[in-house]
Amino acid sequence: MSDDEEYEFEYSDNDDDVDMGDDESSPEVAMENKYYLAKAVRDEKHHDENDAVEAAFQQVLDLDELGESIWGFRALKQLIKWEIRHSELEKAMKHYEQLLHRIATSAVITRNMGEKGVNGVLDFVSAHPVVPTNASGTSSASSDDSAWAILQQFYETTLATLQQNESRNERLWFKTNLKLGNLLFDRRMDSTKQSMQLLRIVKELLASCEANAAAVDDDDVATTGLKHDSQLLEVYALQIQLYTVQKDNKKLVELYEKALRVKPGVAHPRIVGVIRECGGKMHMMQ
Repeated sequence: MSDDEEYEFEYSDNDDDVDMGDDESSPEVAMENKYYLAKAVRDEKHHDENDAVEAAFQQVLDLDELGESIWGFRALKQLIKWEIRHSELEKAMKHYEQLLHRIATSAVITRNMGEKGVNGVLDFVSAHPVVPTNASGTSSASSDDSAWAILQQFYETTLATLQQNESRNERLWFKTNLKLGNLLFDRRMDSTKQSMQLLRIVKELLASCEANAAAVDDDDVATTGLKHDSQLLEVYALQIQLYTVQKDNKKLVELYEKALRVKPGVAHPRIVGVIRECGGKMHMMQ
C-alpha cells in the first residue's frame, strides 16, 4: 500500500452516507464544506503546523453550536485521530469525551455510527501507540507500558461514560469491555495486576449477561435470547483462553460443558474455534 493510500485509510470516514439535502445556504451544507476544506488542509503532506489543521476542523465544530450535526461528529473523529498521531493526548481525550457525549445524546448519530466511531478511535490508538523513545531512538519496555497505559485510559473513559445514566449504552459497553478483556489476554497478562483486571472484566461481563437474561421481554424472548447466548459464548471463549494459559483443567471442563449448552444464532468463527480447540484438549485428557 502506498503512503497516500495508507494515509487516507487511517483518516477515512466509515459512517453511512447521510443525505443532508440540496439547500446550499443551509447550515448543514456550510458545515459540510468546512469539513472537506479541513480535510484538504490535513492532507497537505508538507503541512507541519498542527494548529492550522486543528483550527480548520474546529471551524466545523464552531458552526455546530448545538452538537447535532453529522459533520461536527465527523470533525471530532478527525481531530481525535490527528491529535493522537501528534501526541496531543490531553486535547484528544477532551475531544473524545465530547464524541462519547454526542453518541449518547444526539438523535442524528445512529447506534451503528456511534459504535463505528468508538471502535475507530480505539483501533486508531492501538495502531498508533504514543511511546517516548530513549537516547538510541528506540522504544523500551517502559515505553510500551506507557503506550498501554494511554490505551487503557481511552478504554476506561469509554466504559465510564457508557455507564452513566444519561449516556448508558449496554450493548456498546459490553462490546468495549469484551474488547479490553481480549487485549489484556493478548498481552499474556505479564503482571498479577493485569490478571486480576482480566478476571474482574470477565466477572462484569458475566453479570451483564445474567442481568440481560433476567430482563428478557416475553414478547421478544427469541431475539433477546439469541443476543444473550451470543454474548455469553463470547465471554466463555475468553474464559477458556484464560484457564488454558493457567492450565486449570478442572475449570476448563466445567466451562466447556457450559459452552456446549449455549445455542447462539451465528457465532463468530474465532469463538467457535476456541471452543472446539478446548473440546479437543478435553478429549485428549480423557
